[in-house]
Amino acid sequence: MIHIKKGLICSTAVLLLAVAGCQDDSTGEQSVDRSSTAVETKDDGDGEEQEAVDETVSSEESKEEEIGEQTESAMKELYLKKLNQEEEDIRRMLDDSDASTTLEMEEEQEKIVARWDRWLNVIYSVLKEGLPPEEFTPLKEEQRKWIKVRDEKAENASKKYEGGTMERLEFLAVKAELTKVRAYALVAKYMK
Repeated sequence: MIHIKKGLICSTAVLLLAVAGCQDDSTGEQSVDRSSTAVETKDDGDGEEQEAVDETVSSEESKEEEIGEQTESAMKELYLKKLNQEEEDIRRMLDDSDASTTLEMEEEQEKIVARWDRWLNVIYSVLKEGLPPEEFTPLKEEQRKWIKVRDEKAENASKKYEGGTMERLEFLAVKAELTKVRAYALVAKYMK
């Protein structure tokens, strides 16, 4: 559990620092916070330049420690928020879609499968880095089995349209939905 905490804390600390440095919450506009990186470069020979650098580094380390303490619970919230945003983006994409042929709808579903698969891989990678081997090894085996089951379920669902133009579309839609559900499940189960 200590390994997951360290991995999750480090990953989230970097991510939160990047987000915090680029987002101005009051206006929603992006900006760069230069106050924490400003360094006095004037050197009058008495070591003041090094003191300014040390103060800046110390300030950054303090921020990372504060973020690290909040990170464990923030990691789960962060990924749930990202998954919710992805779901909303996909919903908007489908609402705005002009796809009118089965081929165009299949192309959209392929993109949706790819998007959810990307998120699943991101989450899996975070867990791989953060979980201790005794927790990750069973997850790795579970994930391999899940992929086979997902594909079988998608295949079985598409059989109701076997031979028709909707067969592949149904396969992709079911695969996308199952991948989305799995991404949420990994966050819920393994991120504390």
